[in-house]
Amino acid sequence: MKEGKGSELPLYERVRPRRLDEIIGEEEVVESVRKRLKIHPPPSFIIWGPPGSGKTTLGLAIAREISEFIFSFSAGSSTLKEIKRAIDEGIQIRKKTGKYSTIFIDEIHRFNKAQQDFLLPYLEKREVVIIGATTENPSFVLKTSLLSRMVLIVLKKPTRDQMTEIFKRILDHPEGLKGTKIDDEAFEILLQFADGDLRSGINLLESAFSFSGKKYGDVLTKEDILKAIPDKGIHYDRDGEEHYNLISAFIKSMRGGDPDAAIYYLARMLEGGEDPLYILRRMIIFAAEDIGNADPMALTVAVSAMQGFEKVGMPEGWIPIAQAVIYLSTAPKSKASYTAYMNAVEEVKRTGALPVPMHLRNAPTELMEKLGYGKVKDGYKGFLPEEIRGKRFYYPSSSGYENEIKKKLSDKEEEK
Repeated sequence: MKEGKGSELPLYERVRPRRLDEIIGEEEVVESVRKRLKIHPPPSFIIWGPPGSGKTTLGLAIAREISEFIFSFSAGSSTLKEIKRAIDEGIQIRKKTGKYSTIFIDEIHRFNKAQQDFLLPYLEKREVVIIGATTENPSFVLKTSLLSRMVLIVLKKPTRDQMTEIFKRILDHPEGLKGTKIDDEAFEILLQFADGDLRSGINLLESAFSFSGKKYGDVLTKEDILKAIPDKGIHYDRDGEEHYNLISAFIKSMRGGDPDAAIYYLARMLEGGEDPLYILRRMIIFAAEDIGNADPMALTVAVSAMQGFEKVGMPEGWIPIAQAVIYLSTAPKSKASYTAYMNAVEEVKRTGALPVPMHLRNAPTELMEKLGYGKVKDGYKGFLPEEIRGKRFYYPSSSGYENEIKKKLSDKEEEK
């Protein structure tokens, strides 16, 4: 593992904790890792966490606990040939010295399934330790066979208190900003900008110090921080777990009748680059499934929002979407129509293709009329096949307009 010298390295590398006991805010994780490292041979690890949560720091700290022989790669830029060469070298080191080498692979989710298979024999033999880091949910991007042979470590977004402690340490660090101060307003902006991403926050701190022209020990101000802030888009991974988390929160907020939460998650998705048509399709499904006939207009509103968006597009297309989201969130809810269909499907699977009652059949020919097609028997008002006559699938709720439907069906039952 190559390392630069002094100021040649970026600030986040110079202040990176090198040992497990230097890591802040992950005491339980560190303790669990220490117990695992007592096992012989030591296990391999997958470290999963959001950007800037300390995955590389933890991975390299674990590697140093194992031995000084560390080979570091990124799955996005390294080849399997390079990694194989390092593994082979690590195996030879093991034979000569008895010490294990560590193969650290950042962004391991970038390996396709075949490339992941390449690692399996080495994980089985356990002649080297493999540590992979990923921002993606391992159950989505890594093969089960790979995960089953590695210990999963989950890192969370650092809390505000943890980030405060880390930034203060960086300001005093002898390889960091060496006693530089930061006023309260500037510190608050730094914390807000970082938003749990330590690397982003450290990079901003380094830029503010460099751009301001100040010396070690000086005070960074609000103006110094603001001048150094780059344009920062909303983090949103359209293909990863965040995509599913946000759409789930969006639907559940509408289902729970909270328009403020629903609008918030809508904004998170749209500002993050989500396809508006994907959101609108989910809203149409929601209108029919969760609202149904409690408010028959809900489906019309959702479909109209999609048509409106298709006509105007962005940037104004969010307006009809937002209107529809508020309507769907505040509408009465009933899954009775959805449930009725599912009940009918269950009956179809149970009883099979029952014959359609004769009086409901089409009678386009004279022969078919003679056979009784289309003929209603005296006093008969049923429409279901005889074998399941009287069966009910639809049970209207008392919510919204569906309560009127319930009354109508009740009156109809009394007439029979």
